[in-house]
Parts: sequence; structure tokens; C-alpha cells
Amino acid sequence: MERTLDSAIESVKEIYRIKKELKTNLVKEDSQYNIQGEAPYNLGYYNNERGIAFFRVGDLLFLDSCIKRDLQNNNSFCEILEDIKEQVIYLSRLQNSKIARNTHHFYSIVTSYALTNAGLENSVVLDLGAAEGVQSLVACRMGAKYLIGVDIIETDEDEQQKKILFWSNIEVNEMDKERFSYINADINKKTIFSKKPSLIRRLDTDDIDVVIATIGPYYGKTDLSAIDLVPYFKNLKKYILGGYVYPKGHTSKDEQEFNQLFPAKALAQLQSYGFEVTSQFWDRKRKSMSLITEHI
Repeated sequence: MERTLDSAIESVKEIYRIKKELKTNLVKEDSQYNIQGEAPYNLGYYNNERGIAFFRVGDLLFLDSCIKRDLQNNNSFCEILEDIKEQVIYLSRLQNSKIARNTHHFYSIVTSYALTNAGLENSVVLDLGAAEGVQSLVACRMGAKYLIGVDIIETDEDEQQKKILFWSNIEVNEMDKERFSYINADINKKTIFSKKPSLIRRLDTDDIDVVIATIGPYYGKTDLSAIDLVPYFKNLKKYILGGYVYPKGHTSKDEQEFNQLFPAKALAQLQSYGFEVTSQFWDRKRKSMSLITEHI
């Protein structure tokens, strides 16, 4: 445990140094995108193979909630922790969280990094495919004033792994529960007597100005169904999408998979609604990407 604590402390100290020196990994380029940047991240494991102890994404540090008390009781660390408290996110069951678990976790990494550069201050955010709320927590840390998590809950296990953990994570981060809500909904479902998605009937659509959808094409056409919601949000300013592959580094061998996982259809659909890509972020090693689109 001591080595784990030291690792977490050193990682947070690194964030403290980056914050003071205002370092950034964003690279401005003259291209079809205004901003491009590779998502920097690293993780630390417990020395007794119990799993992941911390996860750093850019200037955010994700820590397992079980070591929160140990960190706060470390006198030499309290001052640093207080100074960067808005950059630390505690997660119940970090090992199995959307940001850390092996299945598609690299997509959550890139989207989380994109959110730190998305300008979310005072926004009302709809988080589609929220699971246990990782992206909602990041958006809250970035200044969003209200967050709505949406996911499908069909079993007791879903309830435990998604909704209950969502509220548990808000509590452990000492965030105001009045700034959050959670809706059990399938964005693919329509109402019985109309073509309107059932989710829309449960939202104050005029209030929403940012949508996060780390869905990608792994769930069929669900990512496109999510984009079909856009016309209902009359004041929507940004649509942030993740769960797609990064184009560089692919060979003809995986061209078919690339065509399926690249966001060409999603971007074309967003463009038809008046949205254009303004920022792109990626993980070159895992070939994953996230994009920020804005209404032009």
C-alpha cells in the first residue's frame, strides 16, 4: 500500500508541476481541424497485483476512492492535494471503471482529455452512454453547471455497475448532487404513437447545449441514433463524440475494420445539422480518437 500511495503522490505532484508551468501537449496546425493533440496518460498498479491504483489523463488524476483517506491523512501531501483538488477525480472501483477497464478504456481516455479542452463552463451537458459517470465527472470538474447521465439499465447488475456507482462517485468527490440527474433510457427506442425518441420526452431539450457521446460504432448504429437527437436540442452548441479509430497507422489489411470504425458517417450526419469539427484528439498507440464539433 505504501508504494501505491507513493506512486499516486508522485503522479499528483507531476500534475502540480504541469499546472504551474502551464505545459500542454496540444499542437496547433494549419489543417482542416483547428486544434489537434495526442492524449497523454499513464497509470499505476498496486504492487500486490490488486489492480490499478491511479490513472492520469492530461492534467486530471483518477484515484481509487479507497485511498482518498490515506492521501488526505498524509500531512506533506495535503497542501498539494488542496491546490489541485479540481484536477482529482475519485472513483469507486477504479479497476472496473470506464476509464480503466480493458474493454474500450482507451476511448474514454481520449474523450476525457478532449473534455478538458472543450470549454464546458456553465454548460448543461447530456452524457449519452454515461455508465458510472466518468465523463460527467470530468465535465463537472471542467465547470459544467448541470449534467444528465443517460444509459440503459435492464438488470440488477446494470443498476449496480452504472446508476448506483454514478451516484457513489458524485458523493465521494463531494460534488453537489443537485447538479446531476440520471435517466434509464435506450436512445434507439421511439415512443409508441410517434417517431420521437422516448428519451426526448424526459428532457428539457431547450436547456441542453453540450452532448457527449462516447459510443462509437461498436454498438451498431447507436452512435448515429444519438446524433439523430440533435435537431431536438435547439440551443445545442457542441457535440463531442468518441469511440472511433484514429486514421493514421492503419494498413490495407485492416481497411475494412477501419471503414467501419472511422467516424465518417457520424461526421456527415453532424454536418447535415450544421456542425463542423473544431478539435481532434487521439491516442496514437491505441488508434482511438475523439472529436469536438460545434454548431457553425
